[in-house]
Parts: sequence; structure tokens; C-alpha cells
Amino acid sequence: MSDRAYVFGYLPGAAAPDLLGQVIVFETGNSGFCRFKYAPSWLAQSKAFAVDPDLLPLDEREFESQPGWEVFSALRDAAPDFWGRKVLERQLGRIGLTELEFLLATGDQRTGALAFSSERTFNSGSSAPSSHRLAELMDAALRLERDEPIPPDLLTLLGEGSGSLGGMRPKATVERDGDLWVAKFPAKDDRHAITRWEHATLKLAARCGIRVPRHELVEVGDRPVLMTRRFDRRKQRDGFARAHLLSGLTLLGLHERDYGAGSYADLAAWIRRHGAMPREDARELFLRMVFNIVVGNTDDHPRNHAVVDAGDGFRLSPAFDLVPQIATGTQRSQAIGVGDHGRDATLENAVTHAGQFGLDDEEAQAVIRNLRLAIAQGWNEDFIAAGVLGPELTAIEGLLRPYLE
Repeated sequence: MSDRAYVFGYLPGAAAPDLLGQVIVFETGNSGFCRFKYAPSWLAQSKAFAVDPDLLPLDEREFESQPGWEVFSALRDAAPDFWGRKVLERQLGRIGLTELEFLLATGDQRTGALAFSSERTFNSGSSAPSSHRLAELMDAALRLERDEPIPPDLLTLLGEGSGSLGGMRPKATVERDGDLWVAKFPAKDDRHAITRWEHATLKLAARCGIRVPRHELVEVGDRPVLMTRRFDRRKQRDGFARAHLLSGLTLLGLHERDYGAGSYADLAAWIRRHGAMPREDARELFLRMVFNIVVGNTDDHPRNHAVVDAGDGFRLSPAFDLVPQIATGTQRSQAIGVGDHGRDATLENAVTHAGQFGLDDEEAQAVIRNLRLAIAQGWNEDFIAAGVLGPELTAIEGLLRPYLE
């Protein structure tokens, strides 16, 4: 059994995509594999980009994946995440879609600069809903979580943003003030105000010198919604320019099932090979690793890291999905490797690989000192301003205390 899709790519600044290539899938599941080949017309473009500079460089040959890869990881990056898959399964009325089916069903607001079609031509014709419909979209998301009926027009609107970044949480892509934003909604099973926590953590990260997307916390009714501006889209006169995006999972050459594999140092090595500003971005990656350790963001798996190329080469994307995680016990582990002691979430472990980020021991210690000082001076203000109070504020303090004393 085989199936195929045409792959399209948005060249830098382009409002419409060009045919990029074709992917053919042979069977599915752990025994499946795929083949990919660039279109000659794409290879002839002066601004053509490689889908994956390591595994899919610009070349006339046909590429074949390893067994167990239904599509190459760089193509998978354009597919929806857990929430987006849930939306599409409801739209299509069935579960167990193949990876290719998800890619073909994802709306035009998908992440990155790729698009997919069963035909040799591509017609998007879709746009993100207005932010004025946030209340309706949030209600539809809650209905989806509860497996309740959803009006078809609202389900369609949810589906338009099914391919945006954001992991497992309910969300929607909306247009606001001429830009595209991801609206993250509270989830029905939240034990605390996650959207407030994430907003405060983004502010705290910026205070520490980490690049983050523009973000705002808005109240919709009596519920806090986190708005983050899409960093893979840029408004232009004839629509939105798109940046090619690769997840950390793709950079590491890993599959979804490879939990715990790879490390921050491995990500830094990819940045050194292919990044447009490798020294700057590798050092910021070290800063982000230390920040995640200190604030207790242990959900720093490879899909929560990315690089983007808007036409000037790959840069480390703004940080996203930064949320402290409440855990039992005193020992914490990050989702990927930190240093010589694996995933142990300690500052001592972090500095053991400092050289792989372009830092000597003295520079690494200075990064840690400055970050701890910035967090100590600002965490309380940022979380209170986001509306995190009472026991939740106490919980955040408990996460930070061991790393700030």
C-alpha cells in the first residue's frame, strides 16, 4: 500500500506557495517508510530552501526514510500537535488518521512555510478567525474537551488553527490587529491558572535576556486567555510571509517515541553547523536551559524548541511553552539531556557542557549569576501582575527557592 502528497513551499516573502516536491508513503506504522523528491522547478529557484539541511538537502536524488518513519520529521513539523489532531479527528468524524492524512487536512494556518495537497495545484482560500470571536472559540474548545456537540462553523474555525504551535493545550489561531496570534485557553482539568503562569514565565524569561514572542493576557468573560504572536508569520501588503520552521525533534534526528533522548548540547551542535548566528544562538540556548532548570519547566522536550528561517538563515526561534511544572519530591529532571549527569535538573550539571555552547567556566557561571539575580528581583512582581496569588504564588516560590538561595 502506498499514498502520496504534493509538498508546496512559500519562498521568502511570497504570498503563495510553489510546488516543492512530492512525498510517497509506503504502508504506515512502525514498519512503514516514505520517499521524498524535490521538484525540478523548486531546485531551479534561487531562493529555494532545503526542507531539512541534514536529511533532505537540495538535491535531485530521491530520499528514503528509515523504517518506522511514515514521513520525514521535517515534514511532520508542519502537521498538527495533540490538540490540533483532536480538532481534525472531530472534524473528519474518525480517529486513527495517518500522518499523511493529518498533513493534508491541516488548515492554512499550519506552522512554518510548507503546505500539502493531493493535487499538483494548491488553493488555500482560508483565513484565521477574528479575535473578536475568542469567547465563541473558547466555548467550542471546552465543548471539544468534554466531547460535546459543537456547531459546524465553530468547529471549522477551530480547525483553521489546528497546525499552530502549542502542544496539548486547547487553542486557536486568530487574527488580531493585522497579525496572527495563538490564543491559548484554560483547560477543563487545570489544577491552577496555567495561562497566567505561562504569561508570567514569558515575562520573566524576557527579564533574563531570553527572546520571547509578543504576548498578552486577556480576560474573556472571567477566564484568562494567553495571546502570543506567531513568530513564523510576518504581515506584508499581500498577506503573510512565512518562515520555514524545524522543531528540535527534527534537529536531533529523533522520532516521537524517543522520549528523553538528545540534549541541549546536541541542539547547540546543530546550530553551530547550520545557524545564521551560531555563537549568539548557542549562548542563548544555554541561557534557556538554565532558565528552565531554575523555574521548574521540565516540559522542555524537543518539540518545545525550534529554529526558523525567514530568508536570512536559521535562527533559534523565540522561546515558547515556558510553564513551571509542579512535581513531587526534591529531585527534578529535564525532558532532554543537560550535562554529564544526563537530565538531572541542577546548575552543577548544566555547567559541565558549557564549552559546547561556546562558553568557558567563568562565562557560564556569570550567565547563571545574572539569571538568578534577575529572577530573584522580578519573579514575584511578574507572577502577581499576571494574577497568580495565594497558594499558587507559594507553589512558584517553592519551585524557585532551591535555585535562588
